[in-house]
Amino acid sequence: MKIIYITSFLILVLLSISRAEMFDKALRKPPLHRTGESLDTVISQAEKMAVEGNIFQFYEQVSKILPDAINDLQKGMRLFYLVAAVPLVNDTVESNGEWLRANSDLDYWVKEKMILSFFLKEFIQSNEVKIQPELLMLRELFLIYSSKILKQFRQESNPLFLYTYKYNRFLYLYNMDLRQNRDKFTKYCNYMNVRIGRQRKLNSIINNMEEDFVGILVKFYPTKAVHVKRYLKLAGYGDDEIPDLLDRTIGRVPQASYLYKGFSKRRK
Repeated sequence: MKIIYITSFLILVLLSISRAEMFDKALRKPPLHRTGESLDTVISQAEKMAVEGNIFQFYEQVSKILPDAINDLQKGMRLFYLVAAVPLVNDTVESNGEWLRANSDLDYWVKEKMILSFFLKEFIQSNEVKIQPELLMLRELFLIYSSKILKQFRQESNPLFLYTYKYNRFLYLYNMDLRQNRDKFTKYCNYMNVRIGRQRKLNSIINNMEEDFVGILVKFYPTKAVHVKRYLKLAGYGDDEIPDLLDRTIGRVPQASYLYKGFSKRRK
């Protein structure tokens, strides 16, 4: 029984090793245009929390200012950068589960709200030549940040989790010491319920993001497949995954035919 338990524990550990834990300082920053407004000050406070690794406080702060910031290009881009650079809360750490349960997966909400709600009409023009250089640069950063957030959610998906959860729950149920400690067992079940809930939310979140992201890329680059594929690869999609992604988002419509060029035809 000990060997089984240790093996199962090691599986959970290995599944968690690749999780990002640090603020991504390598991520490109948007140009800074401070105005001295109170919202600028609050965003600066959020940035300090992010860089110092206080991500609980960061998400709590950002959730309050996000609705106002996304209506302003400069402030929205600055906040978008921070939200993309900060990792999701690591739910493989049991103590983090208490915060996630108390705050209704606030990290998921902030990133999902940021990527699905922050979009300004200035980003889309029928003729790229008419777009000012700074706006083109902001548009590129918008796509980079969107790619990163989508990749973060995709990396959260853990198909083996439900299997390992059921297996560990079985071990807990038949562990006589734990059966005598109801408080510890209840705490464990609450924590695992948080993780199960987050895994179940991921499919819906990722599907919505994929559809929006591919649609935006096609609007930005209606004839330039190279640019579309570049950002899809930044989001973690390999060449073998892109055709399926296109099929389930935009579909094989005539205006998207340029995106399929270069990929081998698959058998039906």
